[in-house]
Amino acid sequence: MKQRKKELLDQYAQALSQLKKRLDKITANIDHLDLAAKAYFEQLRLALNNLQEQAIDKRGQLTNNWLLRYDQLMASLLRPTLPSEFRGSPAYYLRDAYAKLADLSYKFVDIRQKLLAQLTENRPLNTSLSQTVDYFVAPRGELVLSLWGNWLRRRLVLPVIVCWDAVRRVGNYLLGGFFMRSTILPALGVKDWRSASLKNHDGFENGFDEQFDWDDNLAKQLPEGIVMRCFHLVDEANAVACMELAPEGVNPDDPELKTVIYFLGNHNICYASLSVYLDDMISVSREGAPCRFVFWHYPGVLNSFGFPRKPADLVRSGLAVVEHVLGQGSTPDNLILKGHSLGGYVATHVAYCCHHMNVWVRLWNDRSFSDAPEYITACAVTRWGSGYRLRNFFVRMIVYAAYPLMWLVTRAVQCEAPSCYFFTRLKKDCADYIVVRSAPEVRAQGKVLDDTIIQDSASLDKSWWFRVYAWWRSDGSAQEHHYYTPTRLEEDAHQAPLKILLPSFRATKENAQRRFARFVARRS
Repeated sequence: MKQRKKELLDQYAQALSQLKKRLDKITANIDHLDLAAKAYFEQLRLALNNLQEQAIDKRGQLTNNWLLRYDQLMASLLRPTLPSEFRGSPAYYLRDAYAKLADLSYKFVDIRQKLLAQLTENRPLNTSLSQTVDYFVAPRGELVLSLWGNWLRRRLVLPVIVCWDAVRRVGNYLLGGFFMRSTILPALGVKDWRSASLKNHDGFENGFDEQFDWDDNLAKQLPEGIVMRCFHLVDEANAVACMELAPEGVNPDDPELKTVIYFLGNHNICYASLSVYLDDMISVSREGAPCRFVFWHYPGVLNSFGFPRKPADLVRSGLAVVEHVLGQGSTPDNLILKGHSLGGYVATHVAYCCHHMNVWVRLWNDRSFSDAPEYITACAVTRWGSGYRLRNFFVRMIVYAAYPLMWLVTRAVQCEAPSCYFFTRLKKDCADYIVVRSAPEVRAQGKVLDDTIIQDSASLDKSWWFRVYAWWRSDGSAQEHHYYTPTRLEEDAHQAPLKILLPSFRATKENAQRRFARFVARRS
């Protein structure tokens, strides 16, 4: 035990030395750094100096003061306080700055986690050390490695795929970042957050207060009886910010506790739709099932550091979140992945990886697309934001004829997102989905708004392969999964809360929120 502790303290001293040298090298030309990076590195240097002044005692004991200073360093690395103009999206403004320290950030989290484990083995953790934010090493267990297992098996059977891999790697290096910012995850660009139409937070348009903090701002809005816990999952390249909401007094080790992990859509942030999520939580509780919700932001978005170059990077982060939640005591039977829009693809791919490893989580796919080429094609043949097809028949035919090229390009730059493919490989009882599509008789009334983001031809159930799958599995009619937004033309149907989505066909009697609550509450 003493030998192990000595090794950890040696690693800690080495990491501090490396961080000091790295900061000295980066700030040697401080005039070339932007304002956000300067503030970031100055905070880090101050936290580092404070920690070095707080020495460990001669017996190698970890004092409370030392641990608090250590967490101040972690906060400076992963939760920096920037000037107000950069406060809303630190992951964007510090993308390059954090990339220079990502490996050390991972090392500090790893050492902290091991030292705390040693401390709690010897004596109970002092209550003064319980933090509102915690830091964990992102798991890299069987679920994450299952992605590599599939990759290796295919290449052993078909070695020619290795040549295609080389083409895809080069294509992703040259154009992957462009495709992610332009089509898959535009939220990687902060200018998109400043659009007033997003209604995420008026600070993106008008600026943030000097003392603004996302988590503090949300904590003030929480109703009585709801507890919030924030944590970061850190690996060598990314630091994913997560948040958990649960009813007060709920035991995380309760085998009957339902856990819903939210995979948010593009430009969605968990802080902007708190009332919607709490309403969903209440609807699940009415079904007699205690429930907690876990949210996370994609790397590069808002306060999650990193820069994904392909959708598989989002999937890998999602698997780490799922594995962390399972490691905290949740059981697969009571774990539900809820993905909306882009999050629908990420959640579906994560669920497929889990099922591949016989971890039978459940999936709720909410208004997602079939694949990236279908989505691009649908946008090209419609007037964006209206949902109506272009009237020129020949222009539409040209766009459809270019579909094979779009399919090839998305594959060549590793930016495919085949939700349909992965959904059709899940167990029938473990997955459900909805799309926003009105019945013809309802549409004729002219008082409804269909989904203008995921167009009709791009939705999950429009693929011919999906229809064959539904017929083969006797999955009933696709119309059972269709909902619409009634009489609220000012409401964005793609972002509308589940409780206002009504069934498009008479065979379905319940609204979308009731359907979701029953799906979460039911026993596997």
